[in-house]
Amino acid sequence: MADGSGDNGGCTPADSSVPLLSDTSSGWSAARWFSRIADEYGFGKSGENPGYAAKGAQPAAYRDTSSNGMMAITMRQAKSCGFRSIYWAHDADLWNNTASLSRLVALS
Repeated sequence: MADGSGDNGGCTPADSSVPLLSDTSSGWSAARWFSRIADEYGFGKSGENPGYAAKGAQPAAYRDTSSNGMMAITMRQAKSCGFRSIYWAHDADLWNNTASLSRLVALS
């Protein structure tokens, strides 16, 4: 989630009508694609934001409180795709002021 794939796009109600092997989904975000597969087979959905090794996922990205910040994108994707939960990579950062637990809660 919030990994930059597919322009960090979320899910739409029409996704369920797109066949799994359709080229239409080739530009989707990983969260959207994962959600589509889970919906097809009736699985619950959870996701995780990228760790520091991912492109653009350095501590500054975790501190970005704008609507384009990692936390906002993660929660936007989670909501639009119907994720039941998220896992926050480097969750210690929620306690050391790198990321804000209160903001994460507010966005959920």
